[in-house]
Amino acid sequence: MRVPARTWGLSLVLLAASACGSSASDPTVLPAARWGAEYAGAVCAKVFGCCDATELATWNYADEAQCRQMAGMDIQTNLSELLSIGWVSYDPKAARRCVDEIAATPCSDLLVVGKNVLAPSCFLISRGTGGIGAVCEDLDVVCRSSNCDISVGTCGPTRGCTAVCGIDEYCDATTQACAKWKAEGASCASAAECAPPLSCLAGVCAPQRHGGAACNVADDCISLVCAPEATCGPQLCDGV
Repeated sequence: MRVPARTWGLSLVLLAASACGSSASDPTVLPAARWGAEYAGAVCAKVFGCCDATELATWNYADEAQCRQMAGMDIQTNLSELLSIGWVSYDPKAARRCVDEIAATPCSDLLVVGKNVLAPSCFLISRGTGGIGAVCEDLDVVCRSSNCDISVGTCGPTRGCTAVCGIDEYCDATTQACAKWKAEGASCASAAECAPPLSCLAGVCAPQRHGGAACNVADDCISLVCAPEATCGPQLCDGV
């Protein structure tokens, strides 16, 4: 499954903080002050538009309006707390792309993780600010490497490497060194090597496939679901 490879880019999406220079007048950015309302709006619209009654019951909202209000408030509160602590950074342009991509995603490509709906740019919104040696207790999301060494409670290097890889890099398991994400058509061994929204399909970085397309493994599909009949299918709205 693709999600764990870039969890530092999520902070499971709800754990976001602010960056300087965002502007409400710029349509390409989503200011931190609007993150909760706009992300919740996109997610709730998609959930109530795609999910059946049984799946909706797991979200515990009476209707879409309540979903927007309650989820938006919770998400914004989390942001404000993390902003005051300074644990993570926030990319307002990736945030805008994330919300727009969710809105444009058809139900057949829905990607649900827990109680979050995600799209490619959502994995690039936030990153921990802690460098190697920073106190993290047991929270990977506060580390730039997404690697909190729980044995000592401090941030370590990117797993498999001796340094912290950049936001556009992955850890090459063969060399144990950071390497740039690969472009479409490049050979690959895993989805983590390919620049989003690409995945590693049959050993080559390529766009993930839409619902109904043939697939071999979950990473082949935008929804990260390769059904038993070897076709990409929608993910259940309860995140299972």
